Amino acid sequence: MKNDIRHKFLTLRNNMNSEDYEIFSAEITAGFMSRKPEIIPENNTIMLYSSFKNEAATDRIIDILFSQNIRILLPSCENGDITVYEYTGPSCLKKDSFGILSPDSALCPKACLSDIHTVIVPGIAFDTKGRRIGFGKGYYDRFLIKIPEAKKIGLCYEYQIADNIPSDEHDIPMDYLLTENRLISCKKQS
Repeated sequence: MKNDIRHKFLTLRNNMNSEDYEIFSAEITAGFMSRKPEIIPENNTIMLYSSFKNEAATDRIIDILFSQNIRILLPSCENGDITVYEYTGPSCLKKDSFGILSPDSALCPKACLSDIHTVIVPGIAFDTKGRRIGFGKGYYDRFLIKIPEAKKIGLCYEYQIADNIPSDEHDIPMDYLLTENRLISCKKQS
């Protein structure tokens, strides 16, 4: 079931044209910035991800937050798990084995998990109760369980919202979903 959903929504995302990608990503960035006080309390540390292929673009959000002196952390997949580093600017990034821009551990200071107040989570599909499907490797589920107090926000396109995502015991739900059209409070939907 999850593999069927993953395949369906990944195909939709991979087939998105570049014009829609640019428009939707700009709308998500604008929505994120306008709702920032609501979803990211003052002086909080935020963990984002470097967008890959047609994922909702995070590069502009990272640039804006960094210019506002907001502490940004980025993940690196190392030995099957996520390690988190402080973002010190674009020159601290390099492509990892997946082709994703990730922190260069020689240039970025390692961060403590307790520093994370808000985490922006990628996904292939979500439902309004906050359940998500990723690539199936479990990186984020194993990571999110280590930071239970952090606010979790799924960043996605409106078409990535499914009616119902099957959930396993180890799956960690999102608190919010942010699309190009709206902010969804998943707690209200549960």
